[in-house]
Formats: sequence, C-alpha cells, structure tokens
Amino acid sequence: MRILKTVENARWLVENCKSTQVVPVIQGYKLSEYKKCINLLKENDLVSDYLGVGSICIRKDERDVYQILKLCKKETKTNLHAFGLSLNFVKNKKIRNLVSSFDTFAWMYAGSKYGRILTFTGKRLVKLHTRGPNNSEYQRLKPDEMVFLTLKAYKEYYDFLCQKWNKNQNHKLTAWC
Repeated sequence: MRILKTVENARWLVENCKSTQVVPVIQGYKLSEYKKCINLLKENDLVSDYLGVGSICIRKDERDVYQILKLCKKETKTNLHAFGLSLNFVKNKKIRNLVSSFDTFAWMYAGSKYGRILTFTGKRLVKLHTRGPNNSEYQRLKPDEMVFLTLKAYKEYYDFLCQKWNKNQNHKLTAWC
C-alpha cells in the first residue's frame, strides 16, 4: 500500500510540478518490495536521472544496505541518493560507489541519545561530550577549532568527505544537507 502511494505521489508531482526537477523515491523494507517499487516506477515512466532510496536509515546491517543499493543501481542504472545513510555505511567503498549522494542526521541523534556528538572543526573530526568541548573523548579542541554545532558544520564535513572521496573515485559524490 505504501509503495503504491509513493509511486502515485511521484507521478502527481511530475505531472503538476513541471518547473522543478522531481526526484522519485524507491521505497521498501524487503528486497522484493524495493524491486516492486522500481517496477512500478518504470511502468509509470518515473525513472529519471536521479532517484532517492528510502528506508535506509532504519538499517543496522551493512550487508542489507549494500544489497538494497546494489539492486536499485542494477535495476535503474541511474544516480541514487540514499536517505539516512549512516557514516559507518558511507565508509564502505562498495556502498559508497553505489550512491551519488546521501544525507544523514545520525551524529545529531547519537549526540542526543548518548551525550556525544561527532563534529567537524574544518580540520578534523572531534567526538565531543555534550557537557562541553573540554570533555572531548579523544582530544581537546584548540581555541581556533571552536565551532558551533550547526548544519553548516555538517555541510562543511560532507564537503570535506566528498572532496576526499572524489579524488579516489571515477564519479562525483555529493552530500545534501
């Protein structure tokens, strides 16, 4: 039912939002559901230059994420954006090579749940305790590294990762914030 609604909504957006690029989303829980969604997108002529892949954020198993993205890439042969891809999964080259972009708020969630936030200072990653920068688990922040924990800091970190990874890849990886 939700897969049908996802495709129906994508079709409506494509038909009614001609002035903007619509990025349909592949949804599912099991591989068979992702395959069904892809087939429905194809039947409705909704496979475009870019497709989103949903329900990634709930995944705990790296193999599951890889299998889902591999299926989506193989069946659509287009650029994929992974919604909610955790940094641990992005570190896996096989997974990274399947996506063109990703987004995540995993660091903010971990910080709110466990009292620690991974932040980017413009030079390095620092794991901070929510009691302040002097409670860093690894290294204390230098005065010139103080940053506010904002979306801007995460965007800078994404840009840093993309630049680093693109040096070693044949395709460009883009992070959305």
